Amino acid sequence: MPMQATARDSTLGEPVVEGRRCIRCQYELTGLRSGDRCPECGTPITSARISRVRSTISDAPVSYLKALALGCWFLLGGSFGSIMLGWVADAKRSITISAISILTSIVWWAGVYITTQPEAHVTPKADKHATLRTVNRVLQGVWVIVAAAHTGLLLSYWAGIAPGGMKSISMFSGLEKPFAAIYSISSFLGIFTLIPLSIQLSSLADWASDTDLSSRMRGVSIGLGFGALAIFLGTFGAPLFGPLRFFAAWLFTLGVVALILSWLAFMWSMLGLARMSTWAIANAYEHMDSELRIAERHREHIRKISPDINALNRKGTAGPVVSLPGEKHVPQSREEPIPLAEPIPLAEPEGPPKIIKQG
Repeated sequence: MPMQATARDSTLGEPVVEGRRCIRCQYELTGLRSGDRCPECGTPITSARISRVRSTISDAPVSYLKALALGCWFLLGGSFGSIMLGWVADAKRSITISAISILTSIVWWAGVYITTQPEAHVTPKADKHATLRTVNRVLQGVWVIVAAAHTGLLLSYWAGIAPGGMKSISMFSGLEKPFAAIYSISSFLGIFTLIPLSIQLSSLADWASDTDLSSRMRGVSIGLGFGALAIFLGTFGAPLFGPLRFFAAWLFTLGVVALILSWLAFMWSMLGLARMSTWAIANAYEHMDSELRIAERHREHIRKISPDINALNRKGTAGPVVSLPGEKHVPQSREEPIPLAEPIPLAEPEGPPKIIKQG
């Protein structure tokens, strides 16, 4: 005999995809159905299609938002610190400042690792950026190599000038060209590695429903690609003669300008993303406080309209069993008799009975 669907089943949607988690508390929802509620926090479970459309950064857990904000600030501090310290170290030929820039490049790398974490609403099976995430986390370590090569370049510079007076760095004497080559190649490759990072961060801006930030990040990726390519072509075109040499110099200058503008746009975008994450954290706490206040008002309302249920329903208490308004009483033990159904009154006949004669 086929089973008939109940009223509750008709209100629920399709089963939840295996591995999907609650957008608020990250509870495993496998086995439930859309239209139901999360057993942990009570958040409604939407269908997979609606969830992708409606889920925003405001629905993410506070722990995820805090990590995202920290990662954005790491990117800001690490990028700005590495560029400024590298410029000062190169101007003053300071080995100490250049060594500090290695630490700021590590901060940048850590920021990349944090900000590229899987989005809170994405399951491992539905993660479309898993490969891109791994690529970004690996390639961004090139900036640590850039800072280390720059420090080695300064060490070889001072070792070549005063090899007798600075015996501690005399081992770097004659290594200026290798360090310069490593520094140039790694810097050039580092610019290209920012392109996939900008693409992944633009998807994060899409999730935050910030179209301006998303468009800006995509523009950054285009500007970085054009700037790096222009510098590459301009560098190899420098030995040329005539108009080609002029064109190469103009292309190199245009590439440098594109990189500077793209870097400023990237910094501004990271600042916007960090501020957005901070706002989302404050909004999440405000939402939690609102839910607590609503729950407290509901409990207060129940206390006012309901008697002491536990006292009245305690075993051995005389009087009828009391239940909350709208509730149907269910026997609490086998000894408690099941109430009988009320008898249905029979309709009384109208007038005297009629006698039918058989002829």
